[in-house]
Amino acid sequence: MASFTQKLFAVGNILLITIVNVFGIRFGSKLQNIFMVLKLLPIIFIILCGLFKGTQPIDFHFHQVEDVNIFSLIGMISFALIATIWAFQGWNQLNGIAEEIKNPQRNLPLAIILSICGVTLLYFLFDFSIYRVVPIDMIQSSLQEGNYYLGNVAANLIFGNFGKYVVGITMILSIFNSLNGCIMVYPRTYYAMAKDGAFFSSVAKLHPKYKTPTNALYVSAIVSCLLIFARDLSQLTNLVALVNIVFNGMIFYAVIILRKKYPTMHRPYRVWAYPLSIIFIVCIMTGLMMSMLIEDPITSIIGFIVPIVGLVLYHLFFYKKVGKQNNEIK
Repeated sequence: MASFTQKLFAVGNILLITIVNVFGIRFGSKLQNIFMVLKLLPIIFIILCGLFKGTQPIDFHFHQVEDVNIFSLIGMISFALIATIWAFQGWNQLNGIAEEIKNPQRNLPLAIILSICGVTLLYFLFDFSIYRVVPIDMIQSSLQEGNYYLGNVAANLIFGNFGKYVVGITMILSIFNSLNGCIMVYPRTYYAMAKDGAFFSSVAKLHPKYKTPTNALYVSAIVSCLLIFARDLSQLTNLVALVNIVFNGMIFYAVIILRKKYPTMHRPYRVWAYPLSIIFIVCIMTGLMMSMLIEDPITSIIGFIVPIVGLVLYHLFFYKKVGKQNNEIK
């Protein structure tokens, strides 16, 4: 498929799912649940076939690798952590729809904990099944050739030529499911910002019938489409990964700031091992950012410029308005 055709296909999916989510969070969440089940079925099928049909022995011992210095090791660990962050990125999407969750004090942390544990178990079983099917020498040769999609290799060994269709269908369902989750959640963050005075007030407009943040959905769709035509897939992936690290780091750091700024505020959730756990996570995020800056300086600089520009615009147009609202709340 040509690059321009791919971009048009991506834009079409964004517009379609945006329209779907205009009709309410319940409709969007049903679509999310349906595609989640559909994408899990082939993954579970591959796992079961790999576990029961695989004949390769599993070696859990560590092996010494030659010609690996400390900098390349840090780079490999950073790459693995960034990929892991992608896999677990949905943990913070639930917070964006907390206002529309029943009994959020109980259901929000429960949903986050169960989903993280479920994803961890799923990834472990999937990787384990791959090693049960694919010989270690084939894994090494695939990685040396730049083929990091070992799921494709395992599926081809299990199902033959049909394996590529199984993996392809799974990837399509997974992408569509992830796209729906992002469109369902992120515009609600822009809506909350506008409602609190930290963004343009028109973005806080709700649909008169479905009570969905229509303007926020439309703005999100427009910006997404512009980004698709402005950058290629690899550039967008690197950019989003870095910006996610930056914002996740600031989210954790904000916990420390808010506890100092509002010491008497009611807090229904506890942070385990505070403040050491928060400091540790912020240090990891900082290390990841520095590693990405070394590996891909141009994309990293763009990724740093985006939040800086947002901060400048906030102080120019919204800082006084937010401060006024906070004083009224006090």
